[in-house]
Amino acid sequence: MMSNNLNFTNMANKKSDVKAKKAFCDELIKRGYDTAKVVSSPADICATKDGVKWYFEIKMTRRNDVYFGAATETEWAQAFDDPKHFRFVVVQTDENETFHRFIEFTPEEFMRGSTIPPFKIYFNVDMALEQLKDKTNAEKATVLTKERFERLHEAYKSLKDISETPDVYREPRKFKGGYTKDASIPFVVRFSDGTMIAEKKAVKTFILSLQKFGLRKVQEIGIIIKGYNLVSDEERPRKGANKWQDFVAGKYIYTKLSNEQKKSYLYQIAQKLNVTIFIEEI
Repeated sequence: MMSNNLNFTNMANKKSDVKAKKAFCDELIKRGYDTAKVVSSPADICATKDGVKWYFEIKMTRRNDVYFGAATETEWAQAFDDPKHFRFVVVQTDENETFHRFIEFTPEEFMRGSTIPPFKIYFNVDMALEQLKDKTNAEKATVLTKERFERLHEAYKSLKDISETPDVYREPRKFKGGYTKDASIPFVVRFSDGTMIAEKKAVKTFILSLQKFGLRKVQEIGIIIKGYNLVSDEERPRKGANKWQDFVAGKYIYTKLSNEQKKSYLYQIAQKLNVTIFIEEI
């Protein structure tokens, strides 16, 4: 006879990110970081390089379409406190974790894709005893009371009242067919050696930053876009008036990218070449 008492205790936790954290620690050491270890707070990984402390928050997914995740207030507090040395890292893997793909975002980049939902209130039910676990004497947890709920509710309402208008107005450009696209907003790239690149056009800043890294070095990293290297000896055939690349110093540089893509690639290159950069919009 089959028992009604199901035992789930030995089932593997498919959501565990232990291997992903270890894999990224190993990746940081390969990149030249002095130390990299898993910690509990304020983010998943703490690493040091040249005496500077960095934090990395790992978000693992097995999805290959769209990943919906969450970050805690503690993680964001550290990100805002020291954005230059904090990265959110989305780690893509498969069911058996045979590979790990790392996609890194600065706090500024991650913020633009993040929203604040109504606050959640957690509970625990002991299914064997069919009763709630009493949290009234919990030492570290913030226990729910009517007064705390009212303060939380008012705080969320106040957030909704804050203007969501961006600090920088982006003049939309019109294209054939009635489509619009945000104008390219220039940004500044600062290198640790004091070099600052800030052109009027974002694409020019992007190209000069790649030249600062060294086009040959960037080409050797092998960042592939639509089947073509970011810095390539090969030109992608034009489609009508579309121009995919700029020809610079004997190389074809893939420049038909959004600002977010440009900045993301610059950060990836900097990490691969063990160069510290900081990017901010003008």
